[in-house]
Amino acid sequence: MDDAETMLIDITEKLLPFLDEQSANANVAASKGKMERSSHPQAGLMFAKLAAHHSDKLGTAEDEFYDFNIAMNFRALATCLHEFIDPDVEPSFEEPLRPDQAVQHVFALQLMNETNLHQAACMRAGLRRSWYDVERDYGELRLTKRRRRSALTLIDVPAQADLLQTIMGLKDGQAEQSEDAVYFAFASAKEHLKFVCEANPRSWANFEKATGVSAELLTGFSGFLVFLDFAAREVGHSLAYTDELLKKLAEIYKYAFPDSAVDADNVMALVQQFSLTAEQSCKLLLPVPFFRFGGRYLRYVGFKKIMAPAMGLLTILVRMHDNAWNNTVGSTLARAADVLAAVLPSFDRLKVAVRRNLKGGGDVDLALYDVESRHLLLCEVKTVYDKHRTVLHMHRFEEAKVNVARAVGQLRDATSAVNSGAVDMHALFQKKLPQPLKVSTGLLTWFDPVDLTIGTPDEDILSLNFATFRLLLDQSKGDVDLLCRTTWELRNIWCVSELQRIDLQTEFPTNIEVQIPVLDSAADFKSLSLTPLTRVLLDHLPALPDAWRMSDLQEEVVSYSSDTVAALGDQSA
Repeated sequence: MDDAETMLIDITEKLLPFLDEQSANANVAASKGKMERSSHPQAGLMFAKLAAHHSDKLGTAEDEFYDFNIAMNFRALATCLHEFIDPDVEPSFEEPLRPDQAVQHVFALQLMNETNLHQAACMRAGLRRSWYDVERDYGELRLTKRRRRSALTLIDVPAQADLLQTIMGLKDGQAEQSEDAVYFAFASAKEHLKFVCEANPRSWANFEKATGVSAELLTGFSGFLVFLDFAAREVGHSLAYTDELLKKLAEIYKYAFPDSAVDADNVMALVQQFSLTAEQSCKLLLPVPFFRFGGRYLRYVGFKKIMAPAMGLLTILVRMHDNAWNNTVGSTLARAADVLAAVLPSFDRLKVAVRRNLKGGGDVDLALYDVESRHLLLCEVKTVYDKHRTVLHMHRFEEAKVNVARAVGQLRDATSAVNSGAVDMHALFQKKLPQPLKVSTGLLTWFDPVDLTIGTPDEDILSLNFATFRLLLDQSKGDVDLLCRTTWELRNIWCVSELQRIDLQTEFPTNIEVQIPVLDSAADFKSLSLTPLTRVLLDHLPALPDAWRMSDLQEEVVSYSSDTVAALGDQSA
């Protein structure tokens, strides 16, 4: 679409005073005040089934709730179970033939409440801007660079697969595993737990002892949750589980996966460990695979889609045993940089150092020095992750967990120390090396495929997760120049969007930019001097056809290629 043909003006700054957290919460509270509690005996099971249906549709062609995600869907379910069921009515778990219209209406209203909270948070966080066309009385919600999906985030999937292959010891050319084995390997999430288990094995052992849950039980129960989806599809049993049914399913699971630590004898202890009441879940802002409800366990089928199942379970474990975590693993996670360094590919041209204290104060978590180009890359390593997965609570991840501002400050200080000569290469690498000709910086996060510095005053600092960093280093063959430039290019090539109508309960129609996992065409970037590695990686990612601007797609697609050219420079002249 061509902005020149529209009369849209940015009205974001005028709206922000009315979108603060207090106002947004007050609006939702007013909406809830008009919603009635259900006295239907099957309301709990109906809410669970509605959430499951919605979870299956999110991200598909049938998705009618644009810019909505699985974590928000969970919040809607937890709120309905907690606030909109009459507690004096004895619940029934007989399978309903169809949802009660009143129950369905309440769930739809709560989805709208979550949507309104989300959109207000998007505006406050600078993820979206609101535009308005006075002549047409029409609005658009547009994405900023802050959270657009890019080519850099798209390669997270092959990067995670490559890391898993390395951790499992598979070699190039080795026969591929069966689909079930790979699925189970991902479900066990060895790659995700590796960094906490191996950062300090003694601390992890103490945490296991304090909680009674080992890494083997975490990974085994992750696989069990995936197995429950398979069993439900095959047999069609209820989302409301009894102790007896769960024990029987665990027995079948153990037979299918004999190496799993989960069986009929311990499954109920694990279900108890990883389940909460709806009230507890709302209070703790904690997604769970099961709700304790009416003497049964209501399963949320979308739990494994919020994040890797093992990490979702670890989140519950840490939250319920926070003192044990802080006194064991939480106090030693700085050593995760050692684990990351151990899985990085090695090259003759590349020197690697971890956890170095700097003269005069400060430290560096990870440093890479390319002896051929004399390019130094200093990295902050953050073994934290976004446990909420909602924009509403994104600030907790950025400010409290990663503490982006502090990480940026440390990288700036370390860079200044190197550039001034206060810190030489011997201090970092314990070898006599010449001072670098160039110093770059990076912020590495655990496994969230998110770019925390793009679209900020600190976007010169690269931001990517462990797996993507490892893949790009491997593909760069240790060439730090190539690694940094390719990362910069990939983060500035964005997925295109579609304009979809969104109901924000306003007097005028509003469309919202919704990204799809497809990039602009290769023809859009012909004038750019991209690295050969960038072009190779782009060739393996989905993209629009070269002639898309001459087709009907011109009216349907929102392209960010002009932003790409502005960031990377047009060499066509």
